[in-house]
Amino acid sequence: MSRQANKTVFVGARACANAIALIFATLLATPGLTQEYPQRPIRFVVGFPPGGMADLMARSLGSKLTNALEQTVVVTIVPEPAG
Repeated sequence: MSRQANKTVFVGARACANAIALIFATLLATPGLTQEYPQRPIRFVVGFPPGGMADLMARSLGSKLTNALEQTVVVTIVPEPAG
């Protein structure tokens, strides 16, 4: 019976240690939450040639993301080399 009691105490100590670690991690992460993110425009890279359906969809989505996120979204067309 003492074996069960020791195991219960060990689990309680582990739970306490996990709670302390969680509180510590939360306190360390709090200053990062006050920063504006992102600080630069968001780049949306499209790997298809301009003028196609992917280009039209990306530009439409970029416009909607700009409005929703209140952050500039720049669509960049980088066509893959034909091979």
